[in-house]
Amino acid sequence: MAQKEKVLVVDDFAPMRQTLKQGLESIGYASVTTCANGREAWELLNINSFDLIISDLNMPYIDGQQLLDKVRADENFSSLPFIMVTAEGDRDPVMKAIASGVSDFIVKPFSPNSLKEKINRAVNAKKPEHVLLNAEILALKPSDTVAENEPKSTKTSSETILVVDDHASNIDLIVNLLKPLYKVKAAINGKKGLAMASSDNPPDLILLDIMMPEMDGYQVCKELKANLNTADIPIIFLSAKGEVSDITKGFALGAVDYVTKPIEPEILIARIRTHLALRRSQLVLASQIDTLIENSRLKEDVDRITQHDLKNPLSSIYSQLALLIDDPGSTENQRKQFKSIKQTTNHALQMVTRAHDLYKIEKGSYIFTPSNVDIVALTRQVITDLSDVARERLTSIDLRQFTPNTEIIGESSLCYSILCNLIKNAIEASPENTDVTIAIEEHDTDLAIRIYNEGTIDPKIRERLFDKYVTANKDKGTGLGTYSAKIMTLIQNGEINFKTVDEKNTIFSIMFKQP
Repeated sequence: MAQKEKVLVVDDFAPMRQTLKQGLESIGYASVTTCANGREAWELLNINSFDLIISDLNMPYIDGQQLLDKVRADENFSSLPFIMVTAEGDRDPVMKAIASGVSDFIVKPFSPNSLKEKINRAVNAKKPEHVLLNAEILALKPSDTVAENEPKSTKTSSETILVVDDHASNIDLIVNLLKPLYKVKAAINGKKGLAMASSDNPPDLILLDIMMPEMDGYQVCKELKANLNTADIPIIFLSAKGEVSDITKGFALGAVDYVTKPIEPEILIARIRTHLALRRSQLVLASQIDTLIENSRLKEDVDRITQHDLKNPLSSIYSQLALLIDDPGSTENQRKQFKSIKQTTNHALQMVTRAHDLYKIEKGSYIFTPSNVDIVALTRQVITDLSDVARERLTSIDLRQFTPNTEIIGESSLCYSILCNLIKNAIEASPENTDVTIAIEEHDTDLAIRIYNEGTIDPKIRERLFDKYVTANKDKGTGLGTYSAKIMTLIQNGEINFKTVDEKNTIFSIMFKQP
C-alpha cells in the first residue's frame, strides 16, 4: 500500500538521489520529489507541501546543515521531520545537527529496512526541542519563565522524573510543580529510590535530596552509577547545602547538576529541560554510532561479495579474449582490439584482487610471500599503464636510476599497487605541463623510490594523509590511495613517508629491504 507522505530528497549526487528515490518507492512511498542542493530545496518548500525531508549533509550553495537551520527557524516548517544523510562519522557535524533539531541520521550505505526504520521513527516522533546550553540557563531572565515558553497545551511529556526526598512537603511541592509537564514518581528514602530507579520502568531523570537518614543522596548516587542499568540516568542534586566542597563532591560522583533549596521553580524546570534534552541527544548519537557500525559492516560484506563475484566473470572474459587473439580467423585489426580489451580486463581483475588483498591486510589474515622484485622494471610498467592519465594532464614522467641494484624483497602485485596509487596521485596533483620525477636510489641498506611533483598537500590533512578516507572528497577519489599504499608497504616490512618542500613541491619516499 502506497504511503501518503510526500517526501523531498535533497542530494547533489544524482545516483544517490535516484538510489534514495528507489529505496523510498520500494518501501511504499509513491510521492517523492528530488533536487540537487539546499537552495533548490528551500524554493520547493515554499511552493509545495512536504511531510518529510531527507537531505545530504555536504552540498554546494546551501548544505544540509544550513538547510536544517533554515527549516527549524521557520515556523511553517519547524516541526517538519528532517533526516540527514551522510557518509561521514565525525562527531562534530552530528552534534551540530542534533543541536539544530535533526530528526535522525542515515549513514551511507544503507538498506531499505534501515531507511524504513529511520523514516518511521522521524515521522512518528515529536517536534524536536531546542537544546539549552548551560550559558543559556545562566542567562535566563525572570521573564523567561517556562510558562511563557511552553506550548499552551496541557499535554504531559512521556518522560518520567523520579523525586527522592525524605520530607513529604518537599515531594508535594516538586510533584505539583512538575506534574503538568512530566510524569512524576516519588520515593520517601534512598532505598526506595534505588528500587524504583532499578525497576523495569526506570525514570529519565532523578531529583535527589542529599540530607536523608540511613542512606544519604551521595550513597544513592554512588550505587546508581555503579549499576549498569541506572548509570546513564541524569541526577540533579537538591539540597540546602551550598558549599563548594558539597557541590564538587556531587559532580565527582556523577551528578549532572545541582539546585539549592529553597527551589526557584523557573531554574529547576530549566535545568530539568536542559538535561532531558541532552539525554535525548546522547541517545540519538548512540543510535547513530550503532548505525555507523552496522553500515560499516554491511559495506565490508558487500565489498567482499562484490570482489568474489567479479573475479569469476572477469577471469572468464580474460580467457575468452586470449582465445580470440590466438584464433586464426581473427583479423590483425581485431587482434589489436582484443589485446586492448584484454589489457583493460586484466587491469580490472588486478584491481579486484588488490581490493581483496587490502581487506585481508586490514583483518590481519594476509600471508606475505616475499620474493625478489625488480622495482625499476615494475615502475616502467606502471608508467606505461598510466600514460593516458599523464597525457590527459599534459604531464611527463621522468624515471631516473641512481643505482645498479634495483631489486627489493616484496610482492610484485603489492608493489605495483603502491606505485600506481602514488604516481597517479602525483600526476593528478601536478599543474599541467609539469614533470613528475621518479628516482630509484640506495638509502643505507634499503632501496628508496622517491616520487617528486609540483604542488602541495592541503595542510589541514597532512597529519592524517595516510588515514582511511581522508582524501575521499577530491575529484574521482576514494580516499584509499595513500592509505592502501601505507598498509601495503608496512606488510612488506617497508617504510613510507612524504615531505613538503618550500610549500611548492611534494616528495613521497618508499623504502624496501634489498636482497
